[in-house]
Amino acid sequence: MPSVVKKPKTAGWDVLTKLIGEPRAAAPVPVMGEADTLFNRELSWLDFNERVLSEAADPSVPALERLRFCAIVSSNLDEFFMVRVAGLSRVARSKPKTRYQDGLTAAQVYAQVREYVVRQKARQADVLVDILTELRYSGIRIDSEFLKASPLDRTILNDLPPLTVTVQGTKDPVPHLGFNQLHIYVGFPGEYAIVTITDRASRLLRIRSKGAGLHYVLLERWIADRAAKLFPGREVLETFPFKVIREADLRYRPEDEEQLEDQILEAVGRRTRARVVRLEVDSPAYS
Repeated sequence: MPSVVKKPKTAGWDVLTKLIGEPRAAAPVPVMGEADTLFNRELSWLDFNERVLSEAADPSVPALERLRFCAIVSSNLDEFFMVRVAGLSRVARSKPKTRYQDGLTAAQVYAQVREYVVRQKARQADVLVDILTELRYSGIRIDSEFLKASPLDRTILNDLPPLTVTVQGTKDPVPHLGFNQLHIYVGFPGEYAIVTITDRASRLLRIRSKGAGLHYVLLERWIADRAAKLFPGREVLETFPFKVIREADLRYRPEDEEQLEDQILEAVGRRTRARVVRLEVDSPAYS
């Protein structure tokens, strides 16, 4: 039950909505009265994640520790959507009129969760810019913007890790997108490509140089900005990195203890093709 504020009129948007379905308007959020004393557990969990983000924002914390806290915020959110938001979505579909103890329906909780997450991700982006600036002063440079051509482009192109590239027609079904991977959408006239960084650890590509300090690039951003180098001779219309979060359906039958291991293995296997519960796009047009 995805909800989106802005609907960009792009071919990329048409492709993405095949993954999550055409968005519906968010359910209205009621104003809680003073007599209400219960705080929704999903919003409480997001408050906890906000405290983790506050550690990342604290300038008294060493820069690398701040970067680690920033990464924890993202991994926490991924798990939150895989389990808690996926559960909300199931309840909203199967029992739309059911209310939790705080008086909210699942759709109303989902609307509040979305608003909170949008704010939290915006704050995280600002915090990350501050951390990267501090790291640069300490001799650790991590490039995330590539607006102009650079002599480093050839070096990066030669050092690219293994990538998976799938080219589809814009009217074709979206290919299966792996769990916990980074993808880059590249739009052409009548077609599009999805470039996948299969190993997320390789998104941070080290640039070897003779100078002092360490130099890295965020690979998905470089690929998005330099897609024409990967597809020479093609007219590139639109590019952006994105990732999909799938439902972590680990439900099992506890009464069948003898088959518990088989049940868990089967459930883990289902995760690779489970329903998409979150689509995160790194592009201002989709904010």
